[in-house]
Amino acid sequence: LLKPTLEVEEFVAVLKRCQEMLQRNRKRAAEKERYDRHSVMRGRKKLEHDIIRLLASNQTDFRFTDILGKQDCSYVCAFVMPDGLEESQELYGRLHIGVIFEDIQASFYESFDKGSAPIFAGEGLFLVYPDSEGTEETVGAFKRLIETELGMSVTIGYTVEPETEVVEHSLRRSREAGWRRFYEGTGRIYKWRNPRNGEDVAGGPAEMNMHAVLERIRTSRHHATVIESMISRWRSGGLSPEHVRKEAYELLSALAYSDGESNSSVVGCREMIGRCETMDRLEACVRGLIEELEHPGATY
Repeated sequence: LLKPTLEVEEFVAVLKRCQEMLQRNRKRAAEKERYDRHSVMRGRKKLEHDIIRLLASNQTDFRFTDILGKQDCSYVCAFVMPDGLEESQELYGRLHIGVIFEDIQASFYESFDKGSAPIFAGEGLFLVYPDSEGTEETVGAFKRLIETELGMSVTIGYTVEPETEVVEHSLRRSREAGWRRFYEGTGRIYKWRNPRNGEDVAGGPAEMNMHAVLERIRTSRHHATVIESMISRWRSGGLSPEHVRKEAYELLSALAYSDGESNSSVVGCREMIGRCETMDRLEACVRGLIEELEHPGATY
């Protein structure tokens, strides 16, 4: 281009070659970027599948270092649970729930450069990513992102674990933190805390002897006393939500049996109880179902 004798046609041809060269370079750079991004995503998806596979097998003692290598860091383990999941499934079906989980997972991978987000179908997502300063802020920011971009409420339970910790223990703790939704409300963030007296929350109070409960119902003049004692037990906070729902259904079955009703009269109760995400909703549901059992056909 510095030659003074360069003709117009030659000048245009040089510019075209430069343009073609730039376009080829940009195309190669874009292809490399896509390849790198896909390569990273393949690695993260492999980690995701490894975690699920190992948790589903008998190899439940594997640690973060076993699947991630030694990184000299701690990991944030967060369990994300969409609120109102049972109602959504009833309205839109299982396929819709799967799409919700995939949308949350895609948002995580777009927002976090490292980490994995295995999906636990019908329950939630287990997020694992390296810890950094401001853990509560990063979890909160992700929660707000989900609420804004996907238009849904989520509850998140989380814990921060050293890389030498067993992954299954970390999953259980993040889930246990999320259980507080049942007792304290939806749409919040809960950090795992050590159980009182060093006991495991998953163990909770002693197993309820439902035969004894049935005997109390038979011998009690007023069922209300038995019902109130059961609700008080549930509100103690020592049982998992699933265990509370199980006892609630068994209580209704015992009441129906004592009144001479068949099991078919409480079959629909199981689904109604299963949709109760909080203790307040469960109590209201149980009281309403008991009223229906005691006064069938009445209008309230």
